[in-house]
Amino acid sequence: MIRTNLRSKSKVMKTYDKESLVYYSKRFASQGGRHIDLTEKRLLARYVGGPSLLEVGTASGRFVGFVERMGWDYTGIDISAQMLRLSKSNGCKLVQGDGEEIPLRSSIFNMVFCLHTFHFIPEPLRCVEESHRVLKEGGFLFLIFETDNWLRRLSLKTGLFESDQWYFTLGEVAAMMRNCGLTPVASGPVLKFPMAFYRRLPFTKLFKQLDASRNWPGWLATLGFVIGRKEGKLEAGASHDEQVQ
Repeated sequence: MIRTNLRSKSKVMKTYDKESLVYYSKRFASQGGRHIDLTEKRLLARYVGGPSLLEVGTASGRFVGFVERMGWDYTGIDISAQMLRLSKSNGCKLVQGDGEEIPLRSSIFNMVFCLHTFHFIPEPLRCVEESHRVLKEGGFLFLIFETDNWLRRLSLKTGLFESDQWYFTLGEVAAMMRNCGLTPVASGPVLKFPMAFYRRLPFTKLFKQLDASRNWPGWLATLGFVIGRKEGKLEAGASHDEQVQ
């Protein structure tokens, strides 16, 4: 686990209020960025376990339309009021708040998902505890986060860039889930290469083939996921085998 220069909640709020209008274009507008977006939506479609979903960290709302097209009931929270305004234009239930203190009732969601936000939360274990609280029995917590590995440590050691977040191993996040009463059911790399490669390098046919290949190892990956289940019977809902349209 690596802890770098974490920002205060007020600073995070100001940063994302300021970046709200360019957030999506900087991260997901390129061909490689669109591939990241599609890969994450496919993962969500594969593992979603029911009709009611909570997203912790809506950002500009890129999952809102997707979730509604899948027929699921979406609720989102974000610390940034400006980000919520962008999400609201898509029409959904939104609440300003953060993952450490989810301002919603207990045991009301079939899934909580937190993508590219978990590693910025000052007290990540508290986020897992709160997610457990708002999940129904049998529901799932789905986390995507930047990972602690040799490549990450090497890049941080160069001092060429500043960092303001956590980096976790898959095992550390799985252990947090177990400590909070969740049973890890799936984990692994999201992509086969560092996320910056997809956003900054030409996304060629060969690049896409290697990323999709089961024979290409994930040892260069810097983005991982862990899914945990809250013990109990899950209500009937969407199939785990649904595919992204």
